[in-house]
Amino acid sequence: MLVVTQRKSQKVYIGDPHGAFVVLTIVDVGEGRVRLGFDGPRDVRVVRGELLTPEQIAAFENALKFGK
Repeated sequence: MLVVTQRKSQKVYIGDPHGAFVVLTIVDVGEGRVRLGFDGPRDVRVVRGELLTPEQIAAFENALKFGK
């Protein structure tokens, strides 16, 4: 896991600009909260973790573990 410190309006670029990618923008930082904005192609799925089933979370965790 990469951990970075960012300020409001800064961006993090994830992926390959010639393939799948997401641009993460720090929209706002408040009391105990951070608002994030995600930009990318429609075919790159972005879902909040609390909306996934335990099986879906396990699939993501396994993909991370095995580098897929």
